This record gives sequence, structure tokens and C-alpha cells, in this order.
Amino acid sequence: MRDDSKQTPVTLEVLNQHLEEVKKLQPEVTPHAKLPGDAARAAIDFASATAVGTGLGYGADVWLNTSPWGLLVGLALGTAAGVTLMFQEEARAAKRAQKQQSETNDKL
Repeated sequence: MRDDSKQTPVTLEVLNQHLEEVKKLQPEVTPHAKLPGDAARAAIDFASATAVGTGLGYGADVWLNTSPWGLLVGLALGTAAGVTLMFQEEARAAKRAQKQQSETNDKL
């Protein structure tokens, strides 16, 4: 037979204290929830820049009666602006990830 009367029960406060000590030892890992948000922002930036460029080109065509050259130039400039915005957003996301990685390494 076991004699359970000699063992003291572990209290909830002691368990919480041990849990906090373990949490301090582990590095903080954040979920990559921003990645879909970054991709959506890049897609919206690209689409909106292309649409604005195309709209301005069409407006220039109507105003100057140069159809379809204004539309084509506006489409090309809008697409170039959209690609530039996508690369800038990618660079910002890479800097954020690098900063987060260095902060995690500093905590270790």
C-alpha cells in the first residue's frame, strides 16, 4: 500500500510559478500572421497603381484625341509603378523579419 499522506499536494501557485519560469526560458515566437496581409497589400498596391495609370492614360486619350497611345502609355507606367510598389513592400517586410529575428536572438 501507498502512503499518500507523506506527500504534500502541489498548489496552483507553485504550478503557475514553474510555468512562468519555463516561459522565460523559451524564446518568443510570433505567428506569421502578417504574411498573408503583406501579400494582400502588395496585390492591392499593384492593382490600384495599374488601374490609376490606365485611367489617367484613357483620360489623356479622350482629352488629346490620341487613342490608343495614352491608354497604352498609362498602362505601362501604372504597371511599372505597381511592380515598384511590390518590391518596396517586399523590402519592408524583409527588414521587419530581420529586425524581429535579431530581437529574438538578443533575448536568447
